[in-house]
Amino acid sequence: MNLKRKIAFIATVGVVALSAGSIPVRAASTIGGGGSSFMANITDICASGYNKSTIANPDRDVVSYSSVGSGNGKKGFSAVANAGKEPDFNLYKFAGSESAYSTGTAPIGFVYVPLIGGPIGITYNLLGVTDEISLSSTTLAKIFAGTITKWNDAAIVADNTARTVVTPAVTVTGVAKVAKSGITATIVRGSTTSTITITATKAAVDAGLKKSLVITRLIGANVKVVKTIKMSAKGSVIVPNAVGASYGVSLGGKIIGNLTPDVVTPAVTTVIGKTITLPATSIIVVSRSDTSGTTNMFANYLNKVEPTIWTKATNDAFSSAFPGTLPTDGSFQSASGNDGVSNYVKANNGSITYAELSYINERSLKAAKIKNAAGIYVAPTVSASADSLANADQDASGLVTQDYVTKTATAYPINAVAYGIAATAPSTNNTAIKSFFSYFLNTCAPASAAGAGYTALSGAFLAKSLAQVAKISAS
Repeated sequence: MNLKRKIAFIATVGVVALSAGSIPVRAASTIGGGGSSFMANITDICASGYNKSTIANPDRDVVSYSSVGSGNGKKGFSAVANAGKEPDFNLYKFAGSESAYSTGTAPIGFVYVPLIGGPIGITYNLLGVTDEISLSSTTLAKIFAGTITKWNDAAIVADNTARTVVTPAVTVTGVAKVAKSGITATIVRGSTTSTITITATKAAVDAGLKKSLVITRLIGANVKVVKTIKMSAKGSVIVPNAVGASYGVSLGGKIIGNLTPDVVTPAVTTVIGKTITLPATSIIVVSRSDTSGTTNMFANYLNKVEPTIWTKATNDAFSSAFPGTLPTDGSFQSASGNDGVSNYVKANNGSITYAELSYINERSLKAAKIKNAAGIYVAPTVSASADSLANADQDASGLVTQDYVTKTATAYPINAVAYGIAATAPSTNNTAIKSFFSYFLNTCAPASAAGAGYTALSGAFLAKSLAQVAKISAS
């Protein structure tokens, strides 16, 4: 082989080797998931990013997601249409849902993976009302139970009336008197100054004729001589009031004692909230027409915090969770998906519904502040949702239990955690899903969730979710 041919051969081999590094390890899979509309917006973002990434997705898998509602997603993933087959071969290769399978409906060989959290906002359309309204859990439960039917109902008005709260004055009693060796020192606090009075017995005066009484001011580690006075039967010193100050009295280097004036914190009057004038408009409650994980989470909140009003256990179907018979007078309407209910509210004055924050923001709708267990009205935001979900618990199966009575002042109380549901049996498709879920949790959600109105999982919560991912396509 001559030199030119040898060089050409080596160059050709190098090109082949470099090209091989970008060739997929296996044939690409087309992965179609479906279910929860709550998580649809963030899932679309993550699927798009994953499909384009040659680093996270070297096999060029193509992931898509259909927003059909949690109930339809779970049904499409399970072995309903293909009895006896693995979930991997059904309508959806993975499902999305905020709720678990009900008893007797689950397939075999699957795992729940918490993928994303976020607030369920209470969004409404009320012409002429420009401020965001506030609702207590009791008022909210009564609205969705159909027992409050007008926007100017007394309960809603009470939630939206400014309240004056007076914090009473507090007095911290100091050390007003010290005595030693016949010398007594007292301090009396005035509005801007305090008066220190020194009295001494004759014996004490005689014993200290050649000595001076020294008064020092102590603030933290700082010591300053305020006054030096000659020893006598009586004397007084005026000292300025200073925050955190105490006063030392000594004679000839020997400490008589430390005086601390009373500290008075004055009463404080605070106006909480804002008075909003509400119209006598009829309320139209809008619920989901499809079986919905968002419905399940919202109804669960109502049942847990207001069980005497929302008396039924939660369900994916609003009509099944509703405490009674749904009114048929037009005051209750329904629509499919988070998109559908949000669109209805956008178009109809007087209407109110529950939806994931991203759908509310997309339509520039208002969302109510909800009173949490700490007694604070909190708006649905990503950070307020994170403060609430920090108190949630994820069990060994991946299912999440929320703490609806957390006293965290900044916590928004109505939230959901959406699960990716995937099969544990080894397969090419399931391996692709495992890769996508890892990308979702580790890369996409931390970068994109907050901007889209969702709460990314982090810390111990994230670690548990990744442990669930590890079970996919593994047994």
